[in-house]
Amino acid sequence: MVYIPGGSVTIKYSQSSTDTNSKKRVSLSSFYIDKTETTNQQFRMFTEWVIDSVAVVAYLKDDKYFLDPPNGGVTDTIPKGIVDTTVKDTLNTALGGDIHTNPNATTAKTTSTVTPTPTKTDTVAVRPVRRRLNWDRIRHSDIFESNDDDIKGKIAPMFDVNTGKIRPELYVFNFTYLRATGTNRNAKIGEYTTEPINIYPDEKIWFKDLNNSQVEILVENYFTQPPFDDYPVVGVTWKQARAFAYWRSITNADYSNIADYLKYYRLQYSLPSEAQWVYAAGKDMKVTKLEPKVPTEPEDTTSAATDSAKAAMAAAGTSTATPTTPTDSASMAAAPKPKDTTATASSDDGSEAKHKKHKKHHKGDENQEEATDTPVVAAKPDKDATPVDRDRNGNLLVNFKQEEGDYTEDGANFTLPVMSYAPNEYGVYNMVGNVAEWVLDAYSPSTFAFVSDVNPVLLYDADSTDADAMKRKVVRGGSFVSNAKALSPFTRDFELQNVTHCYIGFRCVMSAPEILNKSVATRRKETSAKKPSSSPSSSGSNTSSKR
Repeated sequence: MVYIPGGSVTIKYSQSSTDTNSKKRVSLSSFYIDKTETTNQQFRMFTEWVIDSVAVVAYLKDDKYFLDPPNGGVTDTIPKGIVDTTVKDTLNTALGGDIHTNPNATTAKTTSTVTPTPTKTDTVAVRPVRRRLNWDRIRHSDIFESNDDDIKGKIAPMFDVNTGKIRPELYVFNFTYLRATGTNRNAKIGEYTTEPINIYPDEKIWFKDLNNSQVEILVENYFTQPPFDDYPVVGVTWKQARAFAYWRSITNADYSNIADYLKYYRLQYSLPSEAQWVYAAGKDMKVTKLEPKVPTEPEDTTSAATDSAKAAMAAAGTSTATPTTPTDSASMAAAPKPKDTTATASSDDGSEAKHKKHKKHHKGDENQEEATDTPVVAAKPDKDATPVDRDRNGNLLVNFKQEEGDYTEDGANFTLPVMSYAPNEYGVYNMVGNVAEWVLDAYSPSTFAFVSDVNPVLLYDADSTDADAMKRKVVRGGSFVSNAKALSPFTRDFELQNVTHCYIGFRCVMSAPEILNKSVATRRKETSAKKPSSSPSSSGSNTSSKR
């Protein structure tokens, strides 16, 4: 992750390029953001962690994989008449840890195996203690690539007899989150809710999104095979992306190197808010743009010799128009067109040949446009469309769809490894292009009217029974199937929270402790030193100045 210092940014909360009323100036605290989109390899670690726990708990059931005594260990009893005051919404409980909190225990290595359902009796309320997994003894390859007949026999029901793969419906993860506003009146806002989620990506999404296209190699290999390890994961829903961020939070001690001073904070990973995403994407690297310079007025620099040469070329059927190189498909500046200086010429047989006006031809462009005597003024680019970055050799630095049927100029037809091209000024890769990205916010055209002007986010937890309009979540950044206009940080789109695509991925953020800069740390002293005395003649002024 990279550190993003706090600051202010203007967020555009509308999809219309002409809507100027839906903008809001907001301030953001410092945060960390992933350098890259979440990769297949990173997400596969998540799926393997989940399926390993399912195999151990539901199929192997071997005590050597557990930290707790066999048979569920002891039970916690509560005398009759005493109210259960156990805090159920603590991180320890959410992670499935022992209800008798052990300060020396590593909560990141615990997982729920038994749901704590209090049962009442005549004398006591009994709660079974959850058994914790010993992850030091669990290895994915030791389970699913084992030659032990006993292990192979126990996990055999986990595999699909037709495909030979683990059944996708087994990848269920208990996602715990703070409940936000929603239509479910029985759900309490601000309390932790645990929801079982199937977290395996939809591998067939390539075929579904790119129908009538040969993408079998992506269907069979993209998520699971090592050559695609560093490519962005796709085919994940908004909730699957959030579940990954939660899993990353509870396992960060095992999978991340955290600075010592950060260990004093309880920091959680999440999807970026819309404001955080726009703020981090706004620092685009400004590289040489190959935009033609267009004079405001045409310059008449033709000489008699030049006119004669043009006439001769025209007689031979050769166009004198100079082709221009477009910078990108969204904002293309048109170069001024030359005046028509050719009239008629006589051929050797004495017949008069009439010549049409010159036509301007662009390489790869089937449309032809007649030149006129009036120069064409360069089209003003859309203020919301960021010119596509190119290097000094003219190579594109963004993965997007250049024109209809043209995907290859940027170096790939589909996605690219997440560290392709150069990062922006913050050091973040591919904030625009490659794959679009889920953000935390619910989608609403009126978001600017609801959210705060400091650390804004619009949270809404829609239930499965809600209308589709209530399930919309914001997507930002454009992808390899998007045109150049979608690459602007101002461009806003949405998708339903339970829908997947081969062009939508995500990245994570984490809150960062505020660090006082030098001006803040010394501001009090400077103010005190410059404070004028209330009355130069009074005795109190001397006392005040001494203090």
